Amino acid sequence: MEKENLPQENSSSNLPAQNNKIKDEHEYNLKLKRLDLEQEAISKVSEIQGKTLDTINNLSNNKLKSRELEAKARQKGIDNAKMFDALNKTIDKKYGQQDRAMDNAEKTLDMALDKWDKDIIMKSLDALGSVANTNPLGNVKKDVERQISEEDFDDDDFMLEI
Repeated sequence: MEKENLPQENSSSNLPAQNNKIKDEHEYNLKLKRLDLEQEAISKVSEIQGKTLDTINNLSNNKLKSRELEAKARQKGIDNAKMFDALNKTIDKKYGQQDRAMDNAEKTLDMALDKWDKDIIMKSLDALGSVANTNPLGNVKKDVERQISEEDFDDDDFMLEI
């Protein structure tokens, strides 16, 4: 019999080389997958870090805005208190002036009635009518603004340095 017709044995020297090659390829693929996973993890961590920094910045901005709003609210309260005080002072002053003007006109009228001086009586009645018909709060807004600006100017912390 000839050996050519018989099944040939596979050479066993080729198998370990193939096994080593497959093993090396498998290790290489595992290393690639590991590198891909590490790269993806680094990318995700960087993304999360960026979002965290954005959140911290937004919180800081919100805190600053909150403090700014609190300061504005405090200042508005101070301004409103100044306006209230100035308005009360102005109203008291204006009605006090009108009250004194009415008293003066009444005194003049009483003196004219005692003397029965028709001209002075008519002038006194005109003065009384004029004072009574005058609105003491006609220019109250300007007076209040002027008083507030004077109070601000008279603050103790205002100092000129030369």
